[in-house]
Amino acid sequence: MSKQRMNLLLIWLLIVSASKALAEQTISVGDIAQLSATISLREPNILAIQGRKLVELKGWSDELQLQLDQVNGRATFFVATPKPDMRPITLQVNDDGGGTYVLHLTAKDIPGEVIVLKPKHRASAKTKGRVASTHAYQR
Repeated sequence: MSKQRMNLLLIWLLIVSASKALAEQTISVGDIAQLSATISLREPNILAIQGRKLVELKGWSDELQLQLDQVNGRATFFVATPKPDMRPITLQVNDDGGGTYVLHLTAKDIPGEVIVLKPKHRASAKTKGRVASTHAYQR
């Protein structure tokens, strides 16, 4: 990502943070989950995990440009080349509590989204290996 584009993204995030213009999706998840969410096709989106920090993001395509904020444990991302009727984009997210989440993201022509994953509990030896069934809010 170019320095100019990153600066514009940071300015945009500051403006949006002040205006609360982003829509928020809060999704309750287990420590291992597969879920769907809607993201903006044209504007930056934010991904966070309540009470934890994102430590790794893996995309299986070059359709997303990802920026991980390691200090705050959040990610900002946007569709690299917006196209109408895009297929869902898959993203794997790992957090500092041992959680692993696979997100199937559907891009639509909507304002930027804030997606907050809300783990039901901390990872433990008993819960690792179980798959949680989740249903996310869809627009």
